[in-house]
Amino acid sequence: MCSIEKSEKVDNIILKIRMFGCFVIECYNEKIVVNQYFGKQLVNLLEILLLQNQVEVSKEFLMDILWSESENPNSAMKFTVFRLRNELKKIPGLHKLELIITTKNGYRMNPDYTYDCDFMHFDNLYSQIEGQTYKENELEYVQQVLSIYQGHLYTTSSQLLWIIQQQEYYRNAFIEMISKGCECLLQQHKYQDIKRIAYSAILLEPFVEELHYFYMYGLIGTKDYHEVRQYYNKVDENFYKALGFGLSSRFNDLYGINQNDELNSDVVGISEFHENLDNKAHNRDEAFYCSYDLFKNIYEISLRGAARERKRYFIALFKIETKESSDKQIYVLNKLKTIIMTSLRSSDIVSKVNNSQMVILVNCKEVDNVYLIAQRITSQFYKKCDQNKYRLHYSIEEAMVS
Repeated sequence: MCSIEKSEKVDNIILKIRMFGCFVIECYNEKIVVNQYFGKQLVNLLEILLLQNQVEVSKEFLMDILWSESENPNSAMKFTVFRLRNELKKIPGLHKLELIITTKNGYRMNPDYTYDCDFMHFDNLYSQIEGQTYKENELEYVQQVLSIYQGHLYTTSSQLLWIIQQQEYYRNAFIEMISKGCECLLQQHKYQDIKRIAYSAILLEPFVEELHYFYMYGLIGTKDYHEVRQYYNKVDENFYKALGFGLSSRFNDLYGINQNDELNSDVVGISEFHENLDNKAHNRDEAFYCSYDLFKNIYEISLRGAARERKRYFIALFKIETKESSDKQIYVLNKLKTIIMTSLRSSDIVSKVNNSQMVILVNCKEVDNVYLIAQRITSQFYKKCDQNKYRLHYSIEEAMVS
């Protein structure tokens, strides 16, 4: 909110500014929604001046951001500043204030007033990340973050690029602060707090997987297994509908934790256990496909025994380059997965890194053998995929213990 209050000193006027979720001015007992008073261009100009933390904003900076396509940007700027000053004079509570002053090289908000801005409080909280002072009371910290960040930084329908960039900066900072706080709460096993914090954050940023991850971890920690299944399926479906892809392997691995917790409650004998393994057995004519997190664990285990068993392991990273849509790219990546799976031995490991890359871990005596494998995969790929639309690149390195 942006409100004005007078202290006991007549000249000490405080302006409280709110830009997260809306752009509001509160004068005494009146709330003023800025975009209801001004057009897009005036709102953009006022927002830029405020976001510059009340320092001088050069004329060149303003002209570059707001009037880069104007035939006479200097004239357009002066006229818009004139209009903004006049319109501010019409607002009850602000009519006696000189909010915008002219400086030697540009304009700025009048330094005679005190500005109490929500984004400034937000910046102060974000600065605690680097010094890790937020860990002194992480629950109070994330509660303060949620109380300030009430949605995206306000932007007009003109979608001004500079403000969009500021909006994205604050959005990413919000996600980072909530994630850091939840990580601390997770270490303390405060699962109820994690659920509450993550859910509140999800209401503001519904398509950030990290936030759903923490909420689901809270459900697992409180043993709400049935709800975990329902929540997972609902979120995965929503991601597909809105973004064209589902939840990542990290989320799937966490879902697996829940399934494993339930399975651990059943006691089985060794014969039954062996039978279950046989029933779940992987097709031994193909390579072993797993999540990326599990791939990293297998990689570490393989290297631990490599020196003792006198084995050499190599990793090959395959990347698809294309200008096609993400849906088509995922479809082609699945084709690549099938080619790789059938081109390797059952002892080799395969994983998806992201929507354009696959990685393999193979045991070979010489690196030349790995290049032969990669060339065979590439050859099969171009037989099934249009070379003019899709390019397959690969890189190979020996896996070494760090």
